[in-house]
Amino acid sequence: MNEEETPREPVPEKADELLEAARRRGRGLLDRQKRAAVDELHSVADVMRDAAHTFEEREEAGVADYVKKAADALDRLSSKLRERDLEELVREAEDGVRKKPAVFLGATAVAGFALGRFLRAGSQRIARSKRANGGE
Repeated sequence: MNEEETPREPVPEKADELLEAARRRGRGLLDRQKRAAVDELHSVADVMRDAAHTFEEREEAGVADYVKKAADALDRLSSKLRERDLEELVREAEDGVRKKPAVFLGATAVAGFALGRFLRAGSQRIARSKRANGGE
């Protein structure tokens, strides 16, 4: 039996292609999660503004101002995440660690907790949407 040999790509080139495909897929996933986090942060800011309005109606202006400021900060964070790509965000994080490590560590812990919840909610929403659309 005489089989024709098929040309094969060298293993290193194939490995590089697979690695690059994995990177593209990972970036795509992170971008989707980033968009979900942005949407969730904006939603939380809206809820906080509603809460601030309730505090104003109860004549608790001090609390209302604090909640409004927190909502504005979330909107700024949301805008910053939306406008920057992941590499930029990583560079900024590295700069922040060098300049103020203790402050950055505390802020990162709080933000990480909040973003983890938002990302989990976003991924659950994506999964529900896929199931509703027939698993596309």
